[in-house]
Amino acid sequence: MKIVVASLSIFAVVPAAIAVSLKGTVTVKNVAPQGGTRQTPVWVGLHNGNFDIYDSGETAFDGLEVLAEDGDTTQLSTRFGTTPGGAWDDTTSGGPFLPGQEVSASFDISGVTGPLYFSYASMVLPSNDAFIANGSPTAHMVLSGSGSAYNLKFTVYGSEVLDAGTELNNEDPLTTAGIPNFVPGSGPTENGVVTAHPGFQIGGNILGIVPNGDFKRTPGYKMVEITVIITEVDGQPVMLPFFGSGGDPHFHRWDRTWYDFQGACDMTLITAKNFTDAMALTVYIRTKIRYNYSYIESAVVQLGTETLEVSSFGEYILNGISNVDTDHLEVAGFPVHYSNPSDKVHVFQIEISDKETVTLKTFEDMVSVNFAAVERERYHGSYGMIGGFDENGLMLGRDGKTIIEDPVAMAAEWQVKDDEPMVFQTAQAPQYPAKCVLPDSTVQEGRQRRLGESLAIEAAEKACAGWDESSRPACVHDVLATGDSDLAAAGAF
Repeated sequence: MKIVVASLSIFAVVPAAIAVSLKGTVTVKNVAPQGGTRQTPVWVGLHNGNFDIYDSGETAFDGLEVLAEDGDTTQLSTRFGTTPGGAWDDTTSGGPFLPGQEVSASFDISGVTGPLYFSYASMVLPSNDAFIANGSPTAHMVLSGSGSAYNLKFTVYGSEVLDAGTELNNEDPLTTAGIPNFVPGSGPTENGVVTAHPGFQIGGNILGIVPNGDFKRTPGYKMVEITVIITEVDGQPVMLPFFGSGGDPHFHRWDRTWYDFQGACDMTLITAKNFTDAMALTVYIRTKIRYNYSYIESAVVQLGTETLEVSSFGEYILNGISNVDTDHLEVAGFPVHYSNPSDKVHVFQIEISDKETVTLKTFEDMVSVNFAAVERERYHGSYGMIGGFDENGLMLGRDGKTIIEDPVAMAAEWQVKDDEPMVFQTAQAPQYPAKCVLPDSTVQEGRQRRLGESLAIEAAEKACAGWDESSRPACVHDVLATGDSDLAAAGAF
C-alpha cells in the first residue's frame, strides 16, 4: 500500500495569450502535531514568476527580516506591490494558528495571462527568525503560458524550515517571538544569511513551550498543508477533471491525490445523495486479489432504482438483464454510449450532460470507474472511497467527520454492509460482517521479482509517457503489475 501525492491537476483550458479572470481560495492548515509549532498569519501571492522571496546563502531583505522575526508581512506585501508581474497578494486574517487549525484567503482577479505562480511565507512560532517560504518563485504554477489552469495541494515539511540569519537563535524569552514577555525587534542581530534552520535547542525555552515542536530531529515532521483551488475561470464555474478508481486499484480523490488499497471485498466508491433533484448516485466496486495486489473486477452504477453493472472482459448487466442491445442503452434516462476500441478494451460512457460523464471501462479483466468534468452541485455532500467532496478528498468515515489515514481502515469503513442492498448480480465472498481479505504477504518477494523480469521500468515509463504528470506513476505501476504495455494506451485505469 502507498499514498502518492500529486501537486498539480489540469482542470480547464483557455486560449493561449488571452487575458482571463480567476476566482479561487488559498487554504493553509497547520498539520504539526498537537503541542507542536504554530504559524503566524500567512502571506500569499500570485505573480508571473518574478517575485523571489529569498535565496539560500544570501542576506534576507528587510521585508523578509521583519516577517521572520516578528511575523509582520507589511513590508513583504509592499515589496510585492512594486515588483512587476504581481497579480494579487494578501495575508490571512487572525493571529497565530495552532496545530489542527486552518486559515484562508480568497482571490478574484482579472486581466491576467499565464504563466502565473503561487508564493507563500510565514514565521514559525516560537522562534527567533525561523520561517517557511518557497525558494523558487516558479515552484507552484496556477496558470500556464498556454492557458492551462491548475489546482495545487502540497505539504511543507520540517526539513524545509529556514533561518533568516538576521537574529541569533538564543531562545531568550524577551527576544523570541511566541514566548511570553517577547518584545518585538529586540533580538540580537546575527548578520548572517538565509540557511536551513538548525533546529531548536534540546532543553531550551522553545521546546519547553512546544514539546512536540522538534521539526528538525523528527522524521517526516509536517508544518503546513497548502491548497489552492480555482473555482471560476472567466466567470464560469470550474468543471472538475477525472476522478474515480482503477488499476490495482488506485483511488483518485477529489484533491487529485491517490492511494492504493490491496484487498478483496465489495466497497462503496461514492454515494452522492443530491446527484439530481429526483435521484441519488451510488457506485459500488468489487475487488479481487491477484498475487500480492488486487484489481476491480466489477462495478455497479446505481442511479435512482436503476443499475448498470460492468465486469471483466466487457460483460455487462442493465437492470438485471445481461448483455442487452448496446445500440440504445440508457440508465435512469441517461444515455450509455458503448465502444470497443480494441480487443482488450470495452467502454461504457454514461452521458450526464454535454460535458459530464461517468465511464466504466474494462481492460481485459480489470475495471475502472472515471468521473469527468463533474458539476460541483451534483457531488455536494458525497462520500466514499474517493473521499469527501466538500472536504476536497479528505478520507472520511460514514459519519462525515472521522478522519481515516490508513487505506485498509478506509476499505473496512466503506465495505458494503449487510443492511445495504445487494446490487451485484451475484454475491461473492467476503460479505460483511466478514472483513475484506488482504493479499498473502508471502508471495510478495517472488511477485516483485517477476515484475522486474516481465517488463523493465524504463519500458513502462516510456509506455506511460503520454499520461499527465499526476497519473503517470499509477500507469507505470499498473503496466509493471500486469506486464502489459497496452494498458497504458487504453487510458486511465
